[in-house]
Amino acid sequence: MIHEVFGQIQYDYLWSKTFEIRIFGQKEVGVLNISGEEDEEIAQNQIDAFTEFELHKSRLIESTETALFDYYQSVIDEYRDRYGNAADEYAPYINDVEDMKSLLKFEAINLPYSFIDNQRVVGILFKAKWEVEHGVAVKIFNGKIVDVGFQEIVL
Repeated sequence: MIHEVFGQIQYDYLWSKTFEIRIFGQKEVGVLNISGEEDEEIAQNQIDAFTEFELHKSRLIESTETALFDYYQSVIDEYRDRYGNAADEYAPYINDVEDMKSLLKFEAINLPYSFIDNQRVVGILFKAKWEVEHGVAVKIFNGKIVDVGFQEIVL
C-alpha cells in the first residue's frame, strides 16, 4: 500500500518499511513498524507521532543519543559484573556519547497502537552489545523522551 504519510508500506502482522536515520554520526538502516490491522486505517495518533518525530528528528535523535549514554552509564557496573572476564568486550567503559556507536545497532522505529486520543508514542529500538537478549529502546511520548530500557517498553 502507498500511504500518504508513510509512503510504500507492506503488511505482515503490522505495517512496515525500510527506514533510515543518522545517529551517533553514522547512517543506519532499520525498519519502521506501525502496529495495526491490515483491514483498518492507520490510527491518527500514529500518523501524528511519526509526523512530529520527522519534524523534530534532529533534536530527538540528539536527545536519544544523550539518553542512551546516560542509561548505559547507570547500568554499566551491573553488566560488567555479569560479564566478568569478558566485560571489556561486551560492556566496556566509555567516555562520551560518540563511543555508543560501537555498542548499539539501530533496529527499528516502532509506532505502537494507542487507544487514547492525542497519545503519540515513538519507540527507537536498538540491538545492544551489553544486552543481547532484550536490546534497548528509547520511548518518546508526546514529543519528549520519557524512558530508556529494554525494548519491551515500546513493543
